[in-house]
Amino acid sequence: MGNDLPYMPLFVGDFLIAVASWPPERVGAYWLALLYQWEHGTVPAGDARDMALILHTPSVPRARKLWEEIAEKFEMVGPGHFANRRLEHERTKVYLRKETDSNRGKAGAEARWGTRRSSSASRNAQASLGHSSGNSTQTQTQDQDPPNPPAGAGGRLTREERKWAKTTLQDWRRAHRAGFDVCPHSPDSTCSTEIACVGRLIEEKRAEERRGQQRAYEEPVS
Repeated sequence: MGNDLPYMPLFVGDFLIAVASWPPERVGAYWLALLYQWEHGTVPAGDARDMALILHTPSVPRARKLWEEIAEKFEMVGPGHFANRRLEHERTKVYLRKETDSNRGKAGAEARWGTRRSSSASRNAQASLGHSSGNSTQTQTQDQDPPNPPAGAGGRLTREERKWAKTTLQDWRRAHRAGFDVCPHSPDSTCSTEIACVGRLIEEKRAEERRGQQRAYEEPVS
């Protein structure tokens, strides 16, 4: 799983308090595990050899021991995969902030250039209307556009969609008395992270909306 977020937040005071009584090697192992989770989504702690590479120790038994010392900071989110809840919460906040900044940038560009495009389109439309005023009624009847077809799949996830999906996920967990490591897609295909589950919920909602639009588009006009 790639990571295209611009930064990973670090709350220095909270981190120092959490590791205040730890020896240096344990602190380093915890920090490296957090970095790996931020980049890849989860920590594959089920395999001690993988942990030896992640924690930068050549000894597999030592890697297993280090993981046992920091495991309390992580929760299982899938078979052999673990994640720090606080870090995933901060990831969601950073992603939403990135989406907000992107939407603001698009809105600013549209506000800057949209007026020029509208003015140009208006002049072209007026010129075209002057040439076709004699048969405008016939042209409007023959060239009338059909209803918009269903929207395509994909596209950026909006802030409203993410808010809806997170609320839906929380309500589902509350209704089923489920923990952080369980989602509506369990047990057939548990999502690796909460962000993955949120994205999947949104895609399912979009698919249902497209099916509804398709049915409305294909129904004959009475």
